[in-house]
This record gives sequence, C-alpha cells and structure tokens, in this order.
Amino acid sequence: MLIAGAAGCSPDRAARDLLDRADSLMESRPDSALALLDSIDAGAISDRSTRARYALLMSQALDKNYIDVTSDSLISIATRYYADVDNSPELMKSLFYQATVYYNDGSYDHAAVDATHAYEIAVKLNDHFWTGKTATLIADIFNLTYNYDESLKFRKVAVDAYAKTNKESLHRWTLLGLSMDYINIRDHEKAFSIIDSLQKLDKHTVTDSAFTDNLIRTCFEYNFACLSDTFSFFITIIKSSAPVRPLVPDMEKKGSLGLSILLVWCISSIARLCFFAKDFSL
Repeated sequence: MLIAGAAGCSPDRAARDLLDRADSLMESRPDSALALLDSIDAGAISDRSTRARYALLMSQALDKNYIDVTSDSLISIATRYYADVDNSPELMKSLFYQATVYYNDGSYDHAAVDATHAYEIAVKLNDHFWTGKTATLIADIFNLTYNYDESLKFRKVAVDAYAKTNKESLHRWTLLGLSMDYINIRDHEKAFSIIDSLQKLDKHTVTDSAFTDNLIRTCFEYNFACLSDTFSFFITIIKSSAPVRPLVPDMEKKGSLGLSILLVWCISSIARLCFFAKDFSL
C-alpha cells in the first residue's frame, strides 16, 4: 500500500523537481530550461497546481527560445488556474504569454485585452521589469494595427520602466523601438536623437549582433522616411504657387535650384547612412 502510494506520487514530485530546475535556468539558459521541460511527462502530472506551473514555464521557455506558438491550449491551463488569485505574479505572466500566443496568431483584439490585464497587474505589483515587458507587447500590438499614437505612449512607458532595472539590453531594444514609433509619426528629430545616442554606445559593450543589425536597419528606415517626406514636399512646391513651410533649408525656391538642393540633400543623407553603417559594424 505504501509502495503504491509512493509510486503514485512520484510523477508529480519528479515533475516539481524538474520545474524548479527549469525555472532557475529560464533567464540565463532558456535552451537548457526547455530541454528539462521537454523531459517531463506532462500527461502523468495529476496535481492541478503542478500542471498549471508546467504550462506556464513551458510557454515561457518556448517564447524565450523564439518558438512562436499560435494555440492557447497549453497556456490556458495556467490562466484558468491562476485566475482564482487576483493580481498574482503567476496570473500576470500567464496572461502575458497568452497574449503573446494571440499576437502570434494575429488575434490582436484578444492579445490587447490579456496584455493590458497583465500590464495592470505589473503596475499594481510595482514590478518594473514586467511593466516594461507588458507595455512593450501592448506597443507592438498597437504598432501592427497602425495605432501609432498608442504605440508611442506604451513604448515610452516601457523605456521608463526598463530604465529602473538593470536590464540594459532590453532598455536599448526598447529605445530602438521608440525611434521607430517616432519615425512612424514623422517626428524625425526625436527619432534621430535616439538613433544617434544608440550609435554612440560603446561598441565593446554592445555585443548583440541582432541589435546592431536592427539599429542599422532602423537608420535606413529613418533616412528613407526623411527622403520620402522631402520628395513629397518638393512635389508640393512644384505643383503649388502658395508658400509652404520647407522641410529642408532653402527648399522654398522652385525649379532647378530646388531640384539641385534636393539632390545634394539626398546624396548627403545616403553618405551619412553609409558612414554610420561602416562605423557601427562590429
């Protein structure tokens, strides 16, 4: 009888031990955490709390290993279980990863609802890291649905939140996202200010090649947006005789002079971009 009872409990106990180990590795070695979670026989877990924790940690590990999940069948186990405890860190995380699943699936309305709920819990818990993480997801959702003003609003929240943590890499990435938000609303001055500050970072401390690639890509986006606006302005002043406030110095003059100025400005912008890309290469 005792042997049978011990045998019946062993799958849950073994699962809990592996979950503890996976949780401890989640931030530093997410690939190892995922391997440990894969070794668990989820079907043998009988305890509800252990099943919920497994669902949450597995969802987290998949996301950290850049494996996009589009079904909520796993994470919903966690959200249903943790919904009984309002404003808990576990519910916050479950809602975040459920929102991520909906985001991956293109269900942006559902993603926004869960991400906002997770964000509200993070704020109540005064958790700067998760405030930044949830605000970033909300900003991404608004960006994909072309609500650039709301995207900008939540990206600023994320930047401020990450600044209060020691997550310098996440802070840099979020600043890069903020520069794109400014590009989207045609605030080129603020976009350039952020890009310029990121360019001036110590290149020996920024070892993330993906970040560098995205910074260069963002610089291209910035220059393209500036060129596009300048070209549109040039077409406007050619078609209209009414005075127009210039986007580029001395562009109010028409004809060959205006075209020459536009050409010189375009060439100089492209040259600056090329020098930037070469200078920031690691």
